[in-house]
Amino acid sequence: MKDNAINVIRRKLGYRNSFNFDPDGIAGGLSLWWNDDLDIQILSSSKNVIDTAIISRNGECSKRITWVYGTPYRVEKDVFWRNLEQLSGDNSLPWLCAGDFNEILWGFEKSGGRETSLYRPQYLMNFMDKTGLIDLGFQGQSFTWRNNRSKEGLVQERLDRGLINCSWQKAWPNSTATHCPAVGSNHCPLVIDSSPVLKKVSKLFKFEAFWASKHESKEIVRKNWHEAIAKRNWQIDKWCLGLKGCRKGLQNWSKEKFPNNNKRIGELMEALSELQMDWEVNYPLIELVKLELAKLWSYEEKFWNQRSRVKWLKDGDSNTTFFHHSTIQRRRDNRICKLKLDSGIWVENEVDIRRTIDGHFHGLFTTGGHREL
Repeated sequence: MKDNAINVIRRKLGYRNSFNFDPDGIAGGLSLWWNDDLDIQILSSSKNVIDTAIISRNGECSKRITWVYGTPYRVEKDVFWRNLEQLSGDNSLPWLCAGDFNEILWGFEKSGGRETSLYRPQYLMNFMDKTGLIDLGFQGQSFTWRNNRSKEGLVQERLDRGLINCSWQKAWPNSTATHCPAVGSNHCPLVIDSSPVLKKVSKLFKFEAFWASKHESKEIVRKNWHEAIAKRNWQIDKWCLGLKGCRKGLQNWSKEKFPNNNKRIGELMEALSELQMDWEVNYPLIELVKLELAKLWSYEEKFWNQRSRVKWLKDGDSNTTFFHHSTIQRRRDNRICKLKLDSGIWVENEVDIRRTIDGHFHGLFTTGGHREL
């Protein structure tokens, strides 16, 4: 009867295909539903995990998604996490591992009940370290599970999450996980969107660290600064105009000097491949191309190092990929998808969010008193 009801709901929602692992009585059980536009290969399954490979028919790259229901029973945890680690195997595909892990990472992911022990087994942390998975973060409320008790006995935890590897982050850098309102369950639904629609905004000006390696940058700053401040008498005007002049001068110079590092690197790699067909004849050219590539890779490393805000790695460690992924993760964590107003209303539209933030700081820095200093 219960299985028939599930199939009726699945068909009404438009999902034609399914894979089910029956519950033990009224506990546990997993059900996976998907549309006809996907080819799903079940790699392995158990009462706690459905591991799948997904091939999209719309030209998108293949991916691996592991759907998890972590055991809540302490006596089963060692075996469960050991088996989950063994599933990692070949990690070359973009990989998402998501679901109810029945584990928390940090003490602040729990509220109420007993205090989290510092000496408890770190199953989830160890699993992420061994498999190289990254927490996707979340939008929405902080906790995904509640015991639905009164204020004194209320316990809340973040048990549900999405974990991704670097290949997934590279393929879908804007992926988001949202904790939706809990209805009919003590868990919040976890909605993961790999390609959310993001509005492009104008980028803030940044002085690029690799500009300093060129002597011309110093001359451009000096020239534009003196030209700008010569137009005004007031010191504050000189300062603002000087900065504006330097910014425009450096931006124009950078467009000419460093048009597109990635595009240029691709062109040089193709040229290098062709030159190395006849290594002996083209040896001098090959060395020149390699020197140019090393210079461009150095620029890229400094570019992403500057944006990653990672200060504990020194220049020249060749950690461009690490800096890149650190930057993507930081930007995802800092993204504001919705705000709660003082009235209790949530705003999700980007224009409304921007207006709310502008209004807050306008009120914060506006005074009704005298402006005479």
